[in-house]
Amino acid sequence: MSSQTGGLWDRGRAWWQAAKTRTRDRRWSLDSRLVALTLLNALIYWPWHWLRVAFDAGNHHPTLVLGMLLLTLWLWYELVKAVIDRFNGVDRKDP
Repeated sequence: MSSQTGGLWDRGRAWWQAAKTRTRDRRWSLDSRLVALTLLNALIYWPWHWLRVAFDAGNHHPTLVLGMLLLTLWLWYELVKAVIDRFNGVDRKDP
C-alpha cells in the first residue's frame, strides 16, 4: 500500500510517533522501585519466621538476627523514602 492510501504501516508509524510524544500522568504510572521494595518487605517475613522457630527450639543465631534487623530497617527506610519521593513529585518531570 502506498502512503497516499494511508496503509497499515503508515498508520502504525503515526501511532508510534504520537505515543512517543505523549506525556503520561506519572501519578498513576507504575513505579518499579515501589513494587520491588514492597515485595522484598513482604518476602522478608519468612526468614524472620524461621529465626523465631529456631529460637523457640533453642537454637540462637544472634549474628543472623542482627543482620536481618539491619536489612529489615534498611528496606523499611527505602520503602518509606520511595513512597515519600513518589508522592511529593521528586520522580515527576515538571517543566
